[in-house]
Amino acid sequence: MIKKAPNFKKIILLFLILLSFVCTNAQSSKTIDSLMVVKDYLLTIKGALPHDASEVSQSIKNLDSLIHLGTQKKIFFDKQLQIILKNNPEEIKALLQKYDLVLQSAIVVKTDLKQHLFGTAETKKEMYYLYGSSSFLVDRIYFHSSSYKSRILESKY
Repeated sequence: MIKKAPNFKKIILLFLILLSFVCTNAQSSKTIDSLMVVKDYLLTIKGALPHDASEVSQSIKNLDSLIHLGTQKKIFFDKQLQIILKNNPEEIKALLQKYDLVLQSAIVVKTDLKQHLFGTAETKKEMYYLYGSSSFLVDRIYFHSSSYKSRILESKY
């Protein structure tokens, strides 16, 4: 019995299909991983808020360094949003505006804490806003990451 040699055209085609799958998957993973960096940053801001007066000094230091990182993270965030939401500029704009408001709120909270205003109604309100806005952005990041991953998988099949 003579064995037939494998059809190399089919093997090469299969290899190219698998290679494109791996490359596309790697790109989508990189984009999602990048968004998760921003998500972690937002969670760190939430974690930097003081719960009692003994934490105020450390919170000021933490917020100060996080605020400085915020501008870099915004550029990063914008770049990744342009990839996953390329057909939705209104959502990109809304998310970036919300991100700016989170940074501004962090600045206000830090300033209040430096002025020994921890526990005042205004500071509590600002901390509540910062906490809620950060949570909103984290939820949107999860939503858009999941949606983007689904679109990538659908386009492969």
